[in-house]
Amino acid sequence: VSLLIGHGVGAISHPTLDDGSTNPEYVSLCIAASLLSGLLQILMSFTRLGFITSFLSHPVVSGFTSAAALIIGFGQLRHVLGFKLKSDNNLFVVAIDMFSRLGEAHWPSILMGFLVMCVLYAFKTVPRLKKLPSAMIIVFLSTLLSWALNLGANHGFKIAGDIPSGIPAPSAPSIPSGEKLSQLFTAVLILTLIGYCESIAVGLTYASKNRYEIRSDQELLAFGVANVVGSFFGAYPVAGGFGRSAVNANSGAKTQLAGAISGIFILIVLAALTPLFYHLPKPALGAIVIMAVQGLLDYQEPIHLYKMGAWGDFVSNVITFLATLLVGPELGIGVGVGCSLLTLIALTSSPSYSVLGNVRGSNLYYNIAVMEPAKEVPHTLIIRFDADLWFANCARFKEAV
Repeated sequence: VSLLIGHGVGAISHPTLDDGSTNPEYVSLCIAASLLSGLLQILMSFTRLGFITSFLSHPVVSGFTSAAALIIGFGQLRHVLGFKLKSDNNLFVVAIDMFSRLGEAHWPSILMGFLVMCVLYAFKTVPRLKKLPSAMIIVFLSTLLSWALNLGANHGFKIAGDIPSGIPAPSAPSIPSGEKLSQLFTAVLILTLIGYCESIAVGLTYASKNRYEIRSDQELLAFGVANVVGSFFGAYPVAGGFGRSAVNANSGAKTQLAGAISGIFILIVLAALTPLFYHLPKPALGAIVIMAVQGLLDYQEPIHLYKMGAWGDFVSNVITFLATLLVGPELGIGVGVGCSLLTLIALTSSPSYSVLGNVRGSNLYYNIAVMEPAKEVPHTLIIRFDADLWFANCARFKEAV
């Protein structure tokens, strides 16, 4: 979503001014995008357009999830390594750049990240520790250590630094007019569709893991209300994020109550506690996210599909995985939906058919290839075509006849 906002709004107004400060018009357009996106999502919810998620098959979601987990993991490595990675939608380009610059790595940060991962692994595997809030404990201890040793100033660690406190006063978003509104709406339309599909992919991942169902139209309404209300407080469009969702799930969250508690805690932190996070070391945060998303790597799904001979689903899974790695999550999920549609078209345009025969002495007709007592009716050919007849399979029907 942030990438789409950056590209869409950035094409209308530059993010910064000549002196390097933030461009107020750019910020205003981002907030307006939030309002427009929210209104569009509410409209889609009322018109029952959530059905578009039916094209997100489980193999597509699995391939997208695995690739997104790798992308997020690599993205967090910049905190563990101590240097900024190259910004590119192609994960392989990012990986090559990272390995070529390992000489720039901050080894104390790597050591901290490795130790945090080991501790989190212990929390996951030791029965007595499983129920403890591991992420919260790590944040507290690492922040305390960073403050006591002044890791940021004395040892070159990257820390969270100053975090603005307080909640902005509500104000009505400023909607542009003319050509800018047209350009912004185009960007918002793409953002809404892709962001929603990506969010539903996140939801379907955890719905499958925890055995519950999600209602797509209800999710649209929830996102729409969040975006509309958020726009009055200076927020830009929201969507379900893999990284934060993984951390939340890894902490034991099962219901919406976790979101309410998280929201209340954030309000308290914004109001009074932001100075306490000044010394929070970023290598610890990066390690927490990496450990959270590694559980999303679903290597068993393509193996299962291959063994089952489900070639359409197998191809959709692999193509979605590779596309997400090569062109990014936003386009990757679109490629996945496209694969699902192409698979559906391929299946309905080349359906199976069979010749039916009558079982003597009855009104029963069966496929003569599998039911030996069934015999063809003299001077009559009966064909069962296993699909609705439409223009894409007319040629197949003629060949069968």
